[in-house]
Amino acid sequence: MKCIIILIIVIFIQYNSYGQIASEGVPLYYSLSQGVEAPVLILPDINVKKLIREDKKVIPTRNKALRFAKIINLDIDPKHDGIWSTLSNGDKIWYMHVKSPNAHSLGLFFDNYRLPPGAKLFVYSPDKKHVRGAFTYKNNKWNNILALAPIKGDEIIIEYFEPQDVIFKGEIHISSIAHDYKNIFSLTSKRTKAYGSSGACNVNVNCDNDDLIQLLKHSVCKITYNGWLCSGALINNTKNDGHPYFLTANHCINNSFDANAALFYFNYESPGCTNIDGPIDQTISGSVIIATPEIKTLDFSLLELSVTPPPSYQPYYAGWNRNIVDPASVFSIHHPSGDIKKLTKSTTGATTSDYGEDYTEFTHWWINEWDEGTTEGGSSGAPLFNGNGEIIGDLTGGDASCSFNYNDYYLQFHHAWKDFSDSTKKLEPWLDPANSKTLSLNGYLPYDTIPTNLYASLVDTTINLKWNETQNSANVEYYYVYRDYVKFDSTTNTVFSDTLAYKDSVYSYWVTAFYKNPTEYETEASNIIFIRMMDSLSLPFGEDFESQF
Repeated sequence: MKCIIILIIVIFIQYNSYGQIASEGVPLYYSLSQGVEAPVLILPDINVKKLIREDKKVIPTRNKALRFAKIINLDIDPKHDGIWSTLSNGDKIWYMHVKSPNAHSLGLFFDNYRLPPGAKLFVYSPDKKHVRGAFTYKNNKWNNILALAPIKGDEIIIEYFEPQDVIFKGEIHISSIAHDYKNIFSLTSKRTKAYGSSGACNVNVNCDNDDLIQLLKHSVCKITYNGWLCSGALINNTKNDGHPYFLTANHCINNSFDANAALFYFNYESPGCTNIDGPIDQTISGSVIIATPEIKTLDFSLLELSVTPPPSYQPYYAGWNRNIVDPASVFSIHHPSGDIKKLTKSTTGATTSDYGEDYTEFTHWWINEWDEGTTEGGSSGAPLFNGNGEIIGDLTGGDASCSFNYNDYYLQFHHAWKDFSDSTKKLEPWLDPANSKTLSLNGYLPYDTIPTNLYASLVDTTINLKWNETQNSANVEYYYVYRDYVKFDSTTNTVFSDTLAYKDSVYSYWVTAFYKNPTEYETEASNIIFIRMMDSLSLPFGEDFESQF
């Protein structure tokens, strides 16, 4: 009887394709019928006209951060506020009802948050249409701080559930609430704008089908912190390890208090080109400052997010370039006025210029004119990409608007790299921990978006293939199996058996995934394996053969 030996060479080919994390759960308030009603804490009225006058005085500087809320100090603690209810099994629920008259939305800041396993926290509107949570022990952080995204309306209910048999009593203290006086949830025009009201000339990021832009958009986030709005981006380091570094502007976040209070919104974008509101449930709460210089020197801050963005957020860590050569073309992805994600382009590139306003001289890229889109308040900190999709700066500000689309300025990345000697004031030691001295770095995709780790085994004369599914496998229609550069077959599983292989033959295999929804497309290929089947041979035996590429 003849024995068939299978020799497998696996060649991995790398393709260059261009927290506030809530747990599952429903508030028990929904199912209780015992008539528990929490006392209402009514906060003093806010003088909106005075706040608007302050905004006009505070922001004549061209910087493009945007205030949207008034921070009101509180002292809310279950020990002396709200109402407790004990269930028949001994579990307890605490309720607190807060109203800030005429607020368009309300966001909470916990300066002490430490929950035991089994406990759950929810925040929701009285009509139960807007819910945040469940927040659990998984949201505990080293500094015991938690900031929550706003709830629509001027009233919120806080619900805390604690089982009878917890290993320690939960600790909760609310020190402030953000009273939204600019109606950032409003739909303010017939264009059905979403979270804010950016100008009509802005272009939704999903109006552009360029693969590079569609990848880079996953690096960009909206930021809210202590009543302000900015933008920023995840950024890669030379270890390519998915360390959650995040680049924004110094004039946005330059102190620990703002960094701790910051909320980072992932994938807040319209699902298509039209202005349709996007999801706001993919957020991470809190960060720490890793590197930032003195105010009014170089306008950058490197943050470290409190947790690593999970696969469901589809994060991308953008690459960078610290070359001083003027880029021929540039684009920026950002959240003007806190709106859904927008794209701005200049085909004439950028040149070195001086922003003024006491910043270090001639450390900015000057955008003479935007050809598509613009920037606004809330865009500050947004990344400036060169034509290769590498970060070369972050937005300080300028004069650009829909009516006058000229003169925007981005802090130059190469100055942020090492103009200062102190490691806490420059990017170099953090983004190049390997000390590689590289001038540019590709981006990093931390989770599988293509089939990976394809390998083969042999049973009798059948070649069995197996591979890892994609991270969003629920949307895969089927996997294509390629043999010898030809689409050979398809399967809905992550295994496939080739029964048509013959001895004394060499085969190459790779696999792609095909998505039917939301748009029909086929991913790039997995790694490639080469297989040769032959008659049994005297051992030891070895043979080398080259890749077919």
